[in-house]
Amino acid sequence: MKTLIYFIGLCLSVSSFAQNSSVDKVFNKYSGAEGFTTVNISTDLFNLLAKLDPEDEDLQKFAHQISSVKVLASEENSGAKNINFFDELEGQINFAEFNELLTVKEKDQDVKMLVKENNGIITEFLLVVGGSDNALVHITGNIDLKTLGEMSEDVGIDQLAHLKRLED
Repeated sequence: MKTLIYFIGLCLSVSSFAQNSSVDKVFNKYSGAEGFTTVNISTDLFNLLAKLDPEDEDLQKFAHQISSVKVLASEENSGAKNINFFDELEGQINFAEFNELLTVKEKDQDVKMLVKENNGIITEFLLVVGGSDNALVHITGNIDLKTLGEMSEDVGIDQLAHLKRLED
């Protein structure tokens, strides 16, 4: 019985790793490429900021919830017209394993905002925008979306600011 439990745990770990690896592959593919901006914020930076301002309760909450933030975006007027992050990830990630918060489909644009939960705690947040504009935001940790929305403006992810209104 223990062997079966270990095997299932290993399968789940490999599955989770493969999905993260797919997102990482897209980040790695375009990181440093002309016409793309990549931002990678580690938990160490959040912890450092929390130490610098121990009175900021929002920052303290955020630092303890977020493990990493990765943002990839194509710049306006770049040569990235034929690139579509949504299409690249669609065949590599099982979107069914995520809960969809938002889906927008237009003629030249696809947007999905997804979360992955584990026992009621959000462990991954993924925003995929593909088409005429391309953006990819991947956040890991034990995430409270309201706190994420409150802090998003401070870390430069203005597109997520509306999350702070979720409980209103």
